[in-house]
Amino acid sequence: MQQINNVRIVLFTFLGLMIGIPLLSVVADQISLADTTYSVENESITLSNVTAATLTYDFVQKIDYLYVNQSGVYSPLTENTNFTVTGKETDAGVSILLKPTQGIYNGNTSLVSYTYEDDNYIRGSVASQVIIKLVVIFFTLGILALGVFLVIRSGILNQ
Repeated sequence: MQQINNVRIVLFTFLGLMIGIPLLSVVADQISLADTTYSVENESITLSNVTAATLTYDFVQKIDYLYVNQSGVYSPLTENTNFTVTGKETDAGVSILLKPTQGIYNGNTSLVSYTYEDDNYIRGSVASQVIIKLVVIFFTLGILALGVFLVIRSGILNQ
């Protein structure tokens, strides 16, 4: 009877580890997205001082640079001097509008680079990101504890 019980415990340990270890990889991959930001380089937009140009991604943290094409030469523009940005760090989307004094750039194709957060990003405090990363640590400790407990319980180490 003890022999059958030991086989069950060893089988349960094996199955628990075979399910837990692949799940650990999936959980860790998803949690790693909690504080990952992405960069877009050279997105092409058409500037206007009447209609705002909208960027592709939402929740933009910052605009790294904006170069305007004027007669085949790209010149840098600066925020609040040449253009205004609305909707930063919101899900509503970011709009770029030329200032009325910058009419010479109206209708020109421009290249913009920016940094944004995707939908998996945990917004708010840094503490939230730290706590969600602790899930991976405790999940790993749980799998380890399951393996150690069931090996000790089976009595394999006693033989």
